Amino acid sequence: MYAIAVAVVLLCNQPEIADSWTRLLIALAGFALLFLIGVVEVRRQKRENDAKPIVSVRAEVTGRRSVMVKRGRSHVRVYYLTFTTEDGSMLEFEVSELEYGRMDNGEHGTLEYRGWEYLGLRRYDLGTMEPVVEKEAGRTDAPSATEKGFLTHELEE
Repeated sequence: MYAIAVAVVLLCNQPEIADSWTRLLIALAGFALLFLIGVVEVRRQKRENDAKPIVSVRAEVTGRRSVMVKRGRSHVRVYYLTFTTEDGSMLEFEVSELEYGRMDNGEHGTLEYRGWEYLGLRRYDLGTMEPVVEKEAGRTDAPSATEKGFLTHELEE
């Protein structure tokens, strides 16, 4: 892509092209070509990633970080979560601000991802489909509805 940009700049600076409109047209065509190549490349990468299988592995959140990056004319904050799997592998994914806010170090569950795309962290046992709830010492009864993740509201009359 850089080669195309250099070629456009060199072509626009040729002494034979004296007309400013011709130079502008060449520059716009070059930028359009660069944009088209970028779109095709992003779609190719997305298609390759979507062809990969979804991987589910038990993991724990072991790191959180956010960085400010410049995108266009503005700066945006990008959020990352680092997971350590059962076999000791460390994986880092870019996540949304909402997902970042929901996670703390030490949270564990089943990490699902496809290629470089984070799909989520399920915080329950896939075998029983029950939420992961640590029982209090000596307690043998089942978790209540609020412990299972259901919201309950008591209406005041």
